[in-house]
Amino acid sequence: MKTRKLASVISLFAACAAFSAPALADDKVPFEQVPAPVKETIQKHVQDGKLDSIEKETEKGKPTVYEVEYTTKDGKEFELKIAEDGKLLEKEED
Repeated sequence: MKTRKLASVISLFAACAAFSAPALADDKVPFEQVPAPVKETIQKHVQDGKLDSIEKETEKGKPTVYEVEYTTKDGKEFELKIAEDGKLLEKEED
């Protein structure tokens, strides 16, 4: 009987934790898999620099954003936030 109650409490706790956590995912994405408008924005900013990483950020109920990190030829590091339609949302020097 105690085992059944413990299992019920654990199941209830797990369900509450799952529903209270925000649905947020950051996935690394290869350049080839980003939408064409995002690629264009990346190419415009990175130019002859080095593309370091691309992450696809998804959160339930919010638009998808691509977070891009790159290094310019002269060694400056930047981070871009780009909407799925290619609109630059933010550019920040690291």
